[in-house]
Amino acid sequence: MKNWFYSFLFLFGLSSMLHSQSSNDLTFYCDVMINADDPDHRIYAQNKFNRLFKEALDDEGSYENDFSNLKWISQLNDTIYGFRIFSWELKKANNEYAHFGVIQMKDGTCYTLSNERTDLVDLDYMDVGPESWYGALYYAMYPFESNGERAFLLCGYNAYSEFNKVKFADVLHFVDGKPVFGKSIFKTSDEGTRRDIKSRLILQYSSDAAVTLRFNEGLNMLVHDHLITRMGRMPGQGPTNLPDGSYVGWKLNNGQWVYVEKIYDQVSEEAPRPKPVLDKRTKGVFGKGK
Repeated sequence: MKNWFYSFLFLFGLSSMLHSQSSNDLTFYCDVMINADDPDHRIYAQNKFNRLFKEALDDEGSYENDFSNLKWISQLNDTIYGFRIFSWELKKANNEYAHFGVIQMKDGTCYTLSNERTDLVDLDYMDVGPESWYGALYYAMYPFESNGERAFLLCGYNAYSEFNKVKFADVLHFVDGKPVFGKSIFKTSDEGTRRDIKSRLILQYSSDAAVTLRFNEGLNMLVHDHLITRMGRMPGQGPTNLPDGSYVGWKLNNGQWVYVEKIYDQVSEEAPRPKPVLDKRTKGVFGKGK
C-alpha cells in the first residue's frame, strides 16, 4: 500500500511538472512568434505554438484554463452561449502576414479557423465556415439578437498589404451548433437588391491612416470613419481610402444592421476613438513599442 502511495505521488508530481513545462513552452513560443525580430524565428515559433496550443485545448478540462499567460494573442469570450474565440496574426516578412484562430466551445469541441483566402473579392456577400475563414485579429465582440437567434458582432483587423489595411465588422452565429461567419443583415439602403444587403462590412484603407470601427454603447450603434477615395500619400501607393473626418453608423433594427449616414464630425467631443488592439500589452501587434 505504501509503495502504491509513493508511486501515485511520483506520477502526480511528474504530471504537474510536465504540465508546467508545457505551459511555459506555450508562453515562450507565443512571445517569440509575435515579438522576435528575425522572421525565421517568428515562423519557427508559430509552428511550435500552433502545435502546443492545439494539444493544450485538446486536454480534458481545458475550457477552465483562461490562458491569461498568452497575452500576445486575442481571446474573446461569451459566457451565456458558452464559447471563446482565439485569433492571432503572424508577420512572416515585410508586408506578408498569416492569420490563425480557434473557436472552443464550452464542451471542449474546437474549430480551427483556416485562412485560405488571398483576396477580398465578394467576401462582403459570403457566409463562410471555419474552413474558409478570411483571416482577422479580433479585438471586440458584442452579442445581439437577430430573428430570435443569439449572434455576435465581431470587429477584426488584418494588416493585409504594404499600402492597405483592413478592418472587418462580421457576424458570428451558430447553425446546428457549428460556427458560421457572415449573415445577410447589413442593410445599406431600402432598395432591397442583393447588393444592398451584405454579410459583413469590409473597410479597406491606407496603411498610414487610423480608422475607427467599434460598437459605441452610448449611441447604441456600430460606428466607423467615413472613407473617401484619394491618391495615397506614400510613394507608389496609388488611389486608396482615407477618413474624411466624419463618422457613419449601423443601428440594429428588427434583427438587421441598418446604415445611418453621417453621425458627427471629428471635431465633436462625442466622437469616440478606438482602443488599441489588445491594448493591455506593452508592445504592439508585431512587438514594437507603443
